Amino acid sequence: MSGRCSDLCTLANQWRRIYAETRSILLPVLLCICLTQVAWVGVYDCTVTRNLFPFDSQDSLTDGLANAALAMIVIAFISGLMIALAIYQFKRTVESWLSLSCIVVSFVITGSIFQDGAVRLLPGLDENTQLAIAGSLTTVYGSGAVMAFFTKHLPAWFHQLYVITNCASIAAFYLTALPSHTAWFLLAAVVLWDIFAVLAPIGPLKIALERSSDYGADILRFMMFTAEGEDSSSGVEEEGESVTRPVQRLSAGADMKIKDQSEEEESAESGDEESEVEEEGDASGDSSDDYSSSSSSSAPIISSDVAPAEEKNAREALNSGSHLGFGDFIFYSILVGRSMATGLLPAIYSTLCVLIGLAYTLSIPHDQETLPALPISIILGMTGHFSTVALMGAVEFLYDAYSV
Repeated sequence: MSGRCSDLCTLANQWRRIYAETRSILLPVLLCICLTQVAWVGVYDCTVTRNLFPFDSQDSLTDGLANAALAMIVIAFISGLMIALAIYQFKRTVESWLSLSCIVVSFVITGSIFQDGAVRLLPGLDENTQLAIAGSLTTVYGSGAVMAFFTKHLPAWFHQLYVITNCASIAAFYLTALPSHTAWFLLAAVVLWDIFAVLAPIGPLKIALERSSDYGADILRFMMFTAEGEDSSSGVEEEGESVTRPVQRLSAGADMKIKDQSEEEESAESGDEESEVEEEGDASGDSSDDYSSSSSSSAPIISSDVAPAEEKNAREALNSGSHLGFGDFIFYSILVGRSMATGLLPAIYSTLCVLIGLAYTLSIPHDQETLPALPISIILGMTGHFSTVALMGAVEFLYDAYSV
């Protein structure tokens, strides 16, 4: 008995440590999931309202499979196009694409949700008033998004908040356009795609990581959620337990490199100071004009000390702090949204499974520079959903059988 209690305590301590290491990512993911459900349930009542797929039967497995295959073809095409642009150094095109996508999400997609919300929640107002309210909300929200993504004068939490809300808007929009079977087949296909894209030698995300050193760190603002402030140069030393183990190891390597460079600079500076003292000692009997000229000659040394540090590139920025791609937020929220359409209990269990899978993914040691964040979480989330639905069906069957 005591051995079992000891094992349970060890397991609890292990999960407590994992949570401490990954909460800077888990809590934003949970917030994104909750915001998606607010829009999905409160505005759309878990109902598909848009028709973006050619096969729109709600109950056909064949149509769902065909829609998922079509969606994956589109995803693969866009990923391949972006990688081709990155390989052939079309930097401005890539940056413009990402910037335009951010604008579309912040104004068009979010604006459509505001409009649908005004129609649903304010039915007593006329159409023009509803449009004016939605337009005002869209203008305010979109202006904040421009400041969050295109400037660096605001605190890091402001950018993090807009990443969460933008991803929730995209997830809610997709939920209104994904028939039930299409969503589940698409999630299953995305798991396979994520494994290929991140781990395969010709995977788009793996190639993008290899090319990330060609871009400045600012491009990550349009692609990833960053848990720590972007101005920190050593996320491990500043944040301590709030970073994940894989990222912590990478950051430690970057910190050692920075530390070695700083030691070399200090030794060079001390050598310059010693030579400067020797020159001053030799010129101690000279006139004041000579002294002023020797003082002016030391100006370049002083100015070199205060020279601004060179900006990081995207690959260096990825080696510090905790990062999670926008797509991960979106697909987690879509999974829970489809589960919410079945019932609250399946949604709760699928959310817990997603968070457990993500925490495990972030905490496991690995030799890769990055790991796919979707497979374990999506598989656990889908397992939690369908097992809960099956259990609810069994309970209902037994209740009906014994109530007769």
